[in-house]
Amino acid sequence: MSDEMARNESDDENLEDQLRLDAILADLHDTERKEMGEQGKRATAKVKHTEKDVRWRKYGRLMSEMRPSAGG
Repeated sequence: MSDEMARNESDDENLEDQLRLDAILADLHDTERKEMGEQGKRATAKVKHTEKDVRWRKYGRLMSEMRPSAGG
């Protein structure tokens, strides 16, 4: 009987350890997901910023073509 009780106690400890590990892993996955989300937001913002720069460059080129040249 004492062997069975020791085995049950050991199983309970293993279960507690497993639950603790599961909680830690879940927290790590949440943190990782948040970090990836932040990186994704930064990447998206960078793409939008680049598109904006391209539009401004095109606009500037158009305006300089439309402006009469100073030497002319």
